[in-house]
Amino acid sequence: MTTVGLVGKFRPLHLGHQKMLEELCETYGHVIIGIGSSNRYNQNVPFTASETEDMLRLALAGHDNYTIIRVPDYGHILQFKDGDRWQKELISQMDSLGGIDFFVTGNPYVSSLLGSHYKIIAPQVRFEVSSSFVRYKIAADQEWQDLVSPKIHDYIAKRGLDKRLRQEFGHEILNKGIPKHGKTSVESEMRRVMQYG
Repeated sequence: MTTVGLVGKFRPLHLGHQKMLEELCETYGHVIIGIGSSNRYNQNVPFTASETEDMLRLALAGHDNYTIIRVPDYGHILQFKDGDRWQKELISQMDSLGGIDFFVTGNPYVSSLLGSHYKIIAPQVRFEVSSSFVRYKIAADQEWQDLVSPKIHDYIAKRGLDKRLRQEFGHEILNKGIPKHGKTSVESEMRRVMQYG
């Protein structure tokens, strides 16, 4: 059985994340999904690790070949800015679950930290919307429900997490401006993955 691992913040989990995770679960025997920055809660990570785990489970309903782990961020601590502690913790957690055959990432920095320990493969699913763009749309109180699956939208809206994001971090998010992925046209990409009706 081939096992792959990956780490993402998934805050929130958008259609591109969901499609990628579903394809990984359908392609590989087991997928270890790390919730990155699991110890952080701020304008870049405005959903808790528990809320993110709930969203992942909703998105992967029907799949049982995955494990979710929490991967803390140490980059805010000066002596750990080089990523060494993050790397060691992630490898330790992956190894404690039996290890992985491949690590999935399109992030050059993560590849540089893990490339000597794992064979790196790039994600096959590309979606031109980022979580930062979804956060921006939520903060601006604009239409965002088409960027996430209906299950994820309902989870966020019914718990008032969109309102909480606006109240706690809306000003900071809006002051950053529209994220670069948000400037591209997303309609064609959304139609391509809109099989989540």
